[in-house]
Amino acid sequence: MSITFRFSKVTIATTMLIGFCISSASYAETIQVVVRTFIPKEHPSKPGYMIPIPGNTMKTMLPDAPLTAQCFGTDNRSFSNDVSASARFGSLVTFDTSTGDVTFSEITGTTNEYNCSTGSVVCSKAAGQGGFSGTRGQSGSKITFAYSGEASNPCLTLAPDIEFSGTITVDTSTRTIGIQGKVDVFPSFEAFVILENGTHKTLYNMDPKNGATPEDLVTSPSGGSRAVSGSVGY
Repeated sequence: MSITFRFSKVTIATTMLIGFCISSASYAETIQVVVRTFIPKEHPSKPGYMIPIPGNTMKTMLPDAPLTAQCFGTDNRSFSNDVSASARFGSLVTFDTSTGDVTFSEITGTTNEYNCSTGSVVCSKAAGQGGFSGTRGQSGSKITFAYSGEASNPCLTLAPDIEFSGTITVDTSTRTIGIQGKVDVFPSFEAFVILENGTHKTLYNMDPKNGATPEDLVTSPSGGSRAVSGSVGY
């Protein structure tokens, strides 16, 4: 079996292509999987934790960070299967079932720091590229992609990482897409599939751990501590 590694770059994100020679699937299709994390508009297990931004009460922010008196914007949403929805970071992973190729592009959101009293923006930065990586595998009809991701607040010195990891499996025989992984204690995490016909299917949605805040990321295990999984047909 020949193995080739090809690497290409796109304007908005680094895209990695790992190609393996395998037999063509019975149904040649392109399948996309979005795996990402976002800060919800409201904390489901800590009511009132997120507070309105002064001067823009339709949006919310995290309260003063301990010792720094810094406030940071949320993504002002709940779970969504819209690929353009605001997020902290993640990846769009694409499977080509005819060739077995897997590509991924990083998703990077912009962090806004606000003056806690006036609501004026005092810092606006995107997290750096390179926090997401993955490895392709194949066994029979199963194409796998083992991934890990981490990113931190670019406006906060020594900010702890938000982390997640897992494996996506596309089985061209059973025509199923599955994911198994781990996510951090904060914030929210989601994964969904985009089929070639435009249909979106949810793999998992995970709220912040009960009562958890960004400070809990300091002591959370590397790679995530909470199990997530899901499976859909295509």
